Amino acid sequence: MRVPIPEPGDPGIWVSRGFQLTSERIPFDAGELIRTRLSNRPWQLYRVPADQIEPINSDWRQILSAPGIHVAGKSYGTYRVAIDDSYLPWLSVSKFKFQPEIDPLKPVDEEVSVHGEWVARWNAICRFLQDAMEAISSGKSPGLDCCYRKHARTPHQVALEWAILKRDLKLDPAVKTRFTQWLVFIILNLVNDYDTPLVLELLEKEEEQLLQAFWDLHTDLSAYLPTKIANFKARDGSLTAAQNEAEFHKLTLFRFLLELAGSKRDVRQHKLDLRYPANYNTNIYGSVFGISGSKRFGTFDSQKMLDALSKSPIFPGDTIRKLDVMKLSAKLMSHLPIGFPDGLPFDVLSKLAYGQVQMIRAEMLNFYRDRRSLETPQNNVLVLLTWNPIRHMIDEVLVEWAASADGWRLYERLIKDIQVSQPKEQLVLTLAALLCYQRLFPLTPDTNQPIKRSYQADFDAILNGERLSNARIVFEYMVLSVLRVFYTMKDNEKMRTFLASVLDIQWPVLDPFHEFSDQYWIRRMGDGLSHKDAHKMAEKIVGPARSDEEAMVEEMVTLDNKEEQESGVTTMDERWAWVSDGEHRVPAFPRAVFHLEAYKLVYVSLPKLPPHEKILSMISLPNGVSVAIVLRSYVPALEQDLNTKCWEYNIEPSREDVELLGFVKAKNQQVDAVARMAVDAMLRDNTLEEGLWVYADPLCVLNLFTTWLGGVVARSKRDSPAFPELAGIENDAESGRIQLDGYDFNSYTLVRVSYLGHWAQNLDKLGNFNEILSIAELQDESWELPVRKSYLPTLKDKLHKMVSDCIIEPDYDPTEPNAKEVEEFGYDKARILRSFTFRDRAERMIHEALPKAAAFYADLAMGGEKEMVILDIDEKEMDILENEEQEDEEMVILDDDEKEIDILENEEQEEVEMAESTDECWVMVRTLRLQSPMA
Repeated sequence: MRVPIPEPGDPGIWVSRGFQLTSERIPFDAGELIRTRLSNRPWQLYRVPADQIEPINSDWRQILSAPGIHVAGKSYGTYRVAIDDSYLPWLSVSKFKFQPEIDPLKPVDEEVSVHGEWVARWNAICRFLQDAMEAISSGKSPGLDCCYRKHARTPHQVALEWAILKRDLKLDPAVKTRFTQWLVFIILNLVNDYDTPLVLELLEKEEEQLLQAFWDLHTDLSAYLPTKIANFKARDGSLTAAQNEAEFHKLTLFRFLLELAGSKRDVRQHKLDLRYPANYNTNIYGSVFGISGSKRFGTFDSQKMLDALSKSPIFPGDTIRKLDVMKLSAKLMSHLPIGFPDGLPFDVLSKLAYGQVQMIRAEMLNFYRDRRSLETPQNNVLVLLTWNPIRHMIDEVLVEWAASADGWRLYERLIKDIQVSQPKEQLVLTLAALLCYQRLFPLTPDTNQPIKRSYQADFDAILNGERLSNARIVFEYMVLSVLRVFYTMKDNEKMRTFLASVLDIQWPVLDPFHEFSDQYWIRRMGDGLSHKDAHKMAEKIVGPARSDEEAMVEEMVTLDNKEEQESGVTTMDERWAWVSDGEHRVPAFPRAVFHLEAYKLVYVSLPKLPPHEKILSMISLPNGVSVAIVLRSYVPALEQDLNTKCWEYNIEPSREDVELLGFVKAKNQQVDAVARMAVDAMLRDNTLEEGLWVYADPLCVLNLFTTWLGGVVARSKRDSPAFPELAGIENDAESGRIQLDGYDFNSYTLVRVSYLGHWAQNLDKLGNFNEILSIAELQDESWELPVRKSYLPTLKDKLHKMVSDCIIEPDYDPTEPNAKEVEEFGYDKARILRSFTFRDRAERMIHEALPKAAAFYADLAMGGEKEMVILDIDEKEMDILENEEQEDEEMVILDDDEKEIDILENEEQEEVEMAESTDECWVMVRTLRLQSPMA
């Protein structure tokens, strides 16, 4: 029997909600309905006239006990009935009378005329909520839950979700016990002292007492409705948006704990707010019993924790003897948003949103995937410091921590570690972390010069405990030195890319005396020496650091010879490649770097060279000299055939040209000529796409080459292009990227085509390489095509003529999961798995596809890396009930245990790190060959 509800504002008005059913034998002709299988869809609400139900012998009375029918109550001459969709055909054929309920939250006209609009609306909401609570408590079908969830408006959804959580908690006694035990364990992690009155009171409670406190706090329906009509009018009976989000966040935390204890998964209750810190989440669990704290989860004395738990009646002796509190702590941290990765400073993480912590955890997984030797808790903080995206996001928190005693202890540890002999990867990570630590502090003015006459000497002093004001610059130059060394060593591409991303600055012009640090790092990286031994050996090879007198003399000579330097006449250290920066000749790169490449840029004192297959390109300069790109192994034979010397060419104008044209014009003339030659060479040899450094090294030359490209763009757009092979190039002034005709990364779109069957073999006949850049088959037997947008309508017509029922998805997002994946994994988990798959595919296309398609995928992949996601791959949590509706609003918790890492490794056997280009000109140069008929 339902309890009548008093109407607010009028205690004399009552609405009867009760009726009584008698047990009747269901006639045989109703058996067909009883045997009808319930659907997986939400039930529907209907209104049935009272005279169709109340008579004892009525047809409706005979079927009310069917599993797909739920009678909620009566109001104003009709009964509110929820019916499963699968019953509707039978009811219609059998001539049962019922009408659909359009909006159960809207009062009927009769009620409005009697009580007025606001009281009537109040009554309607109260009726709906109480109907929903009773329907949920009945546990008849997930479809019945979905019926009321569908009609509930945002302000009242929280009340229904708490009721569903309460019902699920009661279903299984074992689950209920684990939920209660783990809730108490989480709360004890908040405090250090287990003998305070609040804690002792908690430990004295029985299981039902603990649950009752939880239910009283979170499942009281009155908490979600104003107690007065005035308040109801003021905010339409709703929680504020912020309150609603906060309530769902609390609900999600308890849902996660319940599911971890063994309950079924309910993705509708996964609405975690990632803006809250992990410690805040832990305190939400403690709020049930008024206990709070700021202690890091999992930091407790095992024996003291066991002693405290043994005082609780919900932890019997057998349970305590078998309980491993450290394993339980690790399990809870891996599934609930309450813990942090080991090795990271608590003072930092406690101030971060849990979403940011998840980003850090995901980046650590990504970093360690190809660097297994570095995967230790001690390195976690180094990965945090060296990860540029998160470092910029949490800069203020990191700066505050770096200035603390804890931050200084880490710095001292790194200074100590970097002095001993270490594996190459560990040494690189330590050096990068030291640089990033120094960057957390303001740069001291006037500290861009060595203090002890060389940066290597300064580095040695810092490692020996001296505090130098230029420490940040010193570490930057040390990283630059390691990068130069890596160019002369094999198998260092990944660490070189990592260091370059950490450095994140334009490389400065080098000083010849930096050879001291180069020799030092060669000994450390190549020979594995300690700091002390490598420093001594490098000093013997290069000589001691400059004295003050030597530095002064050098400066005077530099000033005296300024005119000579401007004219291009200098005395050069032959160990270095020299170029001009516009005013002076400066050392740019060790010559040894050039000898690593397959080709060599040379000049010969002959007006013309005989053609040869090993000479990719050549030009004749006005001064009677020929410049050529020659296969390095062919240079000795060429010198013998020509009976002359092939000199290394550094794109410098001749003295005669300088006198005739001036230095700037002469230099531009040389760059113009060599750039023409470089384009021609790339058209003839694909490998030069990756060998750009043959002519673009040093970096100054690459900058000049970029300037030249920007200049010829305008000339190439005329009626008679100066450079036909560059016709159609466009220069994006905003990004600095020089792009091909119509190829601005917006003129193409990614298209997915499905259900082609055996017609898929004809895809390559639907357009040329300018219209369809590439064709890639996906795992679900669909196809991915980068298509020119202007060609898309034509492609659609051709495809539909070929296969009329094929599905074409323009502007296809390769990281967007399909419905099946969302149902199986949840939206966020499915999206990140898709992202990993697309990254592999993009990498393959970058290396294997034609240059234009490769550039398209490279740009697409680099754009996708800006989005950070939360990873959760746990096989237990992938078991989603098929009867439940899936929603797009899912947030998933990261589980980084061994099992999950193995899953990722099995899916990506030989993942190679995406190569990131740091020079915007590079994207354009990679695609220049497309303008040639050969492409």
